[in-house]
Amino acid sequence: MTGLGRSIRQILIALFYYSGFIGIFGMIYRNISRKPCVLVYHSVSDSENDGRPICISKKMFKKHMFYLKKKFRIISMSDYLKGLSAGRGFFRNSILITIDDGYDDTYRNAFKILKSLELPFTLFLTVNNVTGQKGSLSWDKVRKMVAAGVIIGGHGIAHVDLTSLDEKRMLEEIKGAKQRIEDKTGKTIEAFAFPYSRETERERKALRDCGYFASFTSRPCVFPDNNDIYSISRTVIRDIPVYELAYLLSGIPDLIRGFKEKNAI
Repeated sequence: MTGLGRSIRQILIALFYYSGFIGIFGMIYRNISRKPCVLVYHSVSDSENDGRPICISKKMFKKHMFYLKKKFRIISMSDYLKGLSAGRGFFRNSILITIDDGYDDTYRNAFKILKSLELPFTLFLTVNNVTGQKGSLSWDKVRKMVAAGVIIGGHGIAHVDLTSLDEKRMLEEIKGAKQRIEDKTGKTIEAFAFPYSRETERERKALRDCGYFASFTSRPCVFPDNNDIYSISRTVIRDIPVYELAYLLSGIPDLIRGFKEKNAI
């Protein structure tokens, strides 16, 4: 999409948002779906012009969280997994917030904002990112977040594409991450997020065998559309205005994507 195309798209989304259409449509769609949205953030930067595509500014992240708290029911990973295992429905407008990798600004910015708003979240941690050096978390900070109720999940040891590894190295990434985080936090690790969203049945089976209860991808689907708890879709949220976040959560992008996929066959 060209720069002009993106500008026109944003103007149209803003018009639909401020007219109330997106809010009404989203309420109806989510009431029918009854599936929790699973969101993933990465770095929450102090700068408003960080430049990294996976980054969101602290200022915009705070706006997102105020919007989510006002419009949605934020659930914890524990409640999410209990709901999945019991096969029961979720409350309308349920959302699970996750953050990946282990940047220091997760503690410095995201954690403090979420804690002040009393919003639960899950941190999928890459073990080798926890060095305590500039830009990275330390285990002390991880334990402080855990003590405050943050749930930790696995994200591998070295953040590598698991499908590119041989069996031994793949198992080391999956099992090793679980063991290391459990040793450092004293908490059982129940969920895993695939680095680069790359996974096959081999990796899913390995996770089951290693004692994980669920795993997540980053495929662009706000409302997970399959029943495989070892391949749950999440939507990556970047530095976008609140009206565009509302558009993503309305279900409209999922419907458009489904229509295109159906007609491409």
